Amino acid sequence: MSQQLFTTAFTKGQFGYACAMGVVLALVTLMFAGVVFLVSRLTGGNDEGVAE
Repeated sequence: MSQQLFTTAFTKGQFGYACAMGVVLALVTLMFAGVVFLVSRLTGGNDEGVAE
């Protein structure tokens, strides 16, 4: 999607549309990070596989 955003902005010259795509991409990324954080919190969030 980021490649499509770049192409839309700099090849087609549609900067407003590319900006809207960037906002949607940021929101989707934030939602995914929230889901990962929530799942980590619900499962205990321990670091069993990390060597110390």
